[in-house]
Amino acid sequence: MKTNVKMLRSSFKWFLAILLCLGFCFTPVKANTTDYSIEDFHIDATYHKNNTITQTETIQVNYSTPKHGIYQYIPLHFYVGYKDGEEKAGQVDTYAIQVEDVSVKGASYETSSEDGTYQIKIGDADTYVTGSKTYTIQYTLVLPKDYRSNYDFMYYSLIGNDWECAMNHVSFDLHFEKPLTQKEVNGFHLFSGPSRQTTNAANVEYQVTKNGVSGQVNQLAAGSAITILSRLRKNYFVDAYQRSTWMTWLCALLAAIFALLVLIKELQNHDDDITPVITFDPPEDLDPAAVGYIVDGKADDVDMMALIPYWAEKGYVDIEDQSQSEKHPHIIVHAKVDALPTKDPYQTMLFKAMFKKDKSCDFTHMNKKFGEKFVAAKEALHQSFLDERKLEETDFFEYFSLVGLIVFALALFTSSYVGYFYHWYVAIIFVALFVICAWCLNKDIKDSFDKQHHSVWKSLLSLVCFGVWLFFIYTQGTQTDQILPSWVLYGVSILIYLCFFFSYRMHKMSAYWKEKAGPLMGFKDFIQKAEVDQLEKLSAENPSYFYDVIPYAMVFGLAKTWAKKFTNIQIPQPDWYVANDYTFWNTMYFYSMMNHGIQTPVDNSVRSYNAAQAAQQAGSGSGSFGGFSGGGAGGGGGGAW
Repeated sequence: MKTNVKMLRSSFKWFLAILLCLGFCFTPVKANTTDYSIEDFHIDATYHKNNTITQTETIQVNYSTPKHGIYQYIPLHFYVGYKDGEEKAGQVDTYAIQVEDVSVKGASYETSSEDGTYQIKIGDADTYVTGSKTYTIQYTLVLPKDYRSNYDFMYYSLIGNDWECAMNHVSFDLHFEKPLTQKEVNGFHLFSGPSRQTTNAANVEYQVTKNGVSGQVNQLAAGSAITILSRLRKNYFVDAYQRSTWMTWLCALLAAIFALLVLIKELQNHDDDITPVITFDPPEDLDPAAVGYIVDGKADDVDMMALIPYWAEKGYVDIEDQSQSEKHPHIIVHAKVDALPTKDPYQTMLFKAMFKKDKSCDFTHMNKKFGEKFVAAKEALHQSFLDERKLEETDFFEYFSLVGLIVFALALFTSSYVGYFYHWYVAIIFVALFVICAWCLNKDIKDSFDKQHHSVWKSLLSLVCFGVWLFFIYTQGTQTDQILPSWVLYGVSILIYLCFFFSYRMHKMSAYWKEKAGPLMGFKDFIQKAEVDQLEKLSAENPSYFYDVIPYAMVFGLAKTWAKKFTNIQIPQPDWYVANDYTFWNTMYFYSMMNHGIQTPVDNSVRSYNAAQAAQQAGSGSGSFGGFSGGGAGGGGGGAW
């Protein structure tokens, strides 16, 4: 037992030793600052009445090992909060700084801007220095106009908290070009020590007068800052820099103008609504494929397949049903003519694809070769509705909604006093939400033909997105650096949303479409709403009435509805439909055979062809207010290199 305890103790010691070794391996190693030291750091600066600071720094460095020189970086943004009890308590304002007129005496230097800081790199990469070296650095900080409504302030770090080595002695003389009042002198604060100190933790000795502040400290530790803060009377600073806002306002104005033009155009188009003209018979001058294209502006598979019963009723083909059961349809179409008496290329192309080798087309043997020719026939259908038969007119006003969206996004991109693209995320959120709104509200030809087609959920989604954007504007209204006031953001946003809401009006339909749409709308309504007694009367007058209409019902998406209406109406089996002896005949069976026996095999062959095309294309390429130490303007840090 004792042996086991000893073994456990020994194992535990080894385990601790391994952990210690691993800890040393992965512990970050700080840069060694014993190879140089800052013996003296003196600052002579003037705080001007236009909220700029001219600063001269004299830095005496002692290099114990060879170095190229030193570097210094200055943050290009600083942040100022509001004290408890103020109207915007808890909020933080962001300010941008510009660094100008940089010069260095005593060595070569280069400057750059990177990661939100302005960097001054002093020294030569080909030259090393040792011993004592003194550098004199001069620059001007341009601070912007503040956002406070009832007071101004000074908030400025003479020494930033990111210097990597201690300073043996620091002294400063900060002059005020515009004298302070006694009240402002009494309210003057100096913070020192590590970051976020709200006291003079480094024990800096200083004296404040109406004309400036001077001070010094021995042994300022690495990572320590010296920061001043004073609340000043309103308009203490005069002619402080403020970023130009004309571009932002111009973009917002242009966005509003584009949106208003679209809305005015919409009001002018109120007479473009088409009134359905009720008709009981198919159009004499349009085959079902053409009607299907007019309905939605697309050449669909069903548009082409509707031509088969249409041809049968015209006497061009017969349909043979060899199905053994309704679940296993087997349809063969036989040509009765050598060529169709039509000039429509899409009809001719489909007819030749079906009867290329012989006068029979077995739909159980469809392959991707047929799918290729079928797709070509659909493209021919699309091509037949160009020029004088085009369905839409080009109207440059339809692009104004999009232009307004883009221009307003530019206004949002540039809507911060801090910088042109400081509020980039606002523009991204706006574009994302309004693109969704546009997608939800945009209405195509099918929507123009069928007012009930537009889905409710899309309209609701657009309202939700718009509501999210309005709420986001509300939250942004507290941002004091926002150039555009909330009422402008609300107003232009509502105008742009209304543009998309009425965007279906901007699909300016052609005179040809308007001529055909009214009777076709009425014909579709009749197919959908016809009463049985009315259909019985029409069938008595024309025994083939059901078969005359079924191809058009197919392209309207109402074939099943049409077949159901004739379930209890006695209509004869057509001469062009030859069925097995076992089959019973009714309109629903006919619909099922047309759907599963013809349309399904064709859909499969088209999918096979499209899949082969996609695989071929994929293989053709390759690739895979309060303050604290270290806060305010200026500050930053530096080190040796």
